[in-house]
Amino acid sequence: MEDHRKTCPEGPIHCKLCSVTYLRKDLKTHNSKKCDIRPYQCEYCGHVGTYASITGKGHVSLLGCYSHYEMCEQYPLDHQCVTCDAKVKRVEKHMCPFEQVKCPFGGEVCAFELQGHIQRKDIQNHKKECKYRPYTCEYCGFTDTYKAITGIGIFCIRSWPRHYDKCKKLFDCPFKYAGCTHRIPQNEIHAHCQTNVHAHLKMVSLSHKQLIVKNEKMVQKNEELLGDSDKMAKKVEEMGCKYEMMARANESAIDELLKRIDKLERHRCS
Repeated sequence: MEDHRKTCPEGPIHCKLCSVTYLRKDLKTHNSKKCDIRPYQCEYCGHVGTYASITGKGHVSLLGCYSHYEMCEQYPLDHQCVTCDAKVKRVEKHMCPFEQVKCPFGGEVCAFELQGHIQRKDIQNHKKECKYRPYTCEYCGFTDTYKAITGIGIFCIRSWPRHYDKCKKLFDCPFKYAGCTHRIPQNEIHAHCQTNVHAHLKMVSLSHKQLIVKNEKMVQKNEELLGDSDKMAKKVEEMGCKYEMMARANESAIDELLKRIDKLERHRCS
């Protein structure tokens, strides 16, 4: 009985490679067709490995690893992307344009505001317009996100102060053109305009009067220039008449000379 148990075809045995239990009578079929760890050769490039590592079936598929077929250079293009329907050779290197990716600046916060991730084909345009992209203050050089610097995209500006309100750079008053010489921070411009309304109105009225005076002077100069241009036009007309008279006199003198030359030649011939 002990000898029979060692060779019984119905007796259970364990595979030394994959540790699967099967009957002794199925030894040949298991070693040749069913064992996931049996030696296997790629039929396209000749690479030798196990059945699971070459085909991606069995233990490798459970572990989530890539198979040799997905890395093989000579494997036919029969892998099809689910989203873009493109046939690819290497699944792990296929950059699907319709795949949803995270924003490199905002991440999940940016995705929450956009109500979803961005497609790969639109990620470059999103980087240029993302509210969380790195941004440098053009006045003092402070670097932070575009949202924190400018305040654009913030739901409530009062609860989330922007950098422009704290920037130490001094700005000219909006009424500088009227004569106001004050230089104040960005966050104090509104208060400055409210407290100096009457002074700014006086400056604007004075600058308006000065502009009217300048315009009147310019009108006078234009009229003088027009008068001078009329005089110059008359002089040009007179000079033109003189040149016409001179041209006619020259033509008559030339005709007389030609007649005299003809007479002299006839005299010589005779």
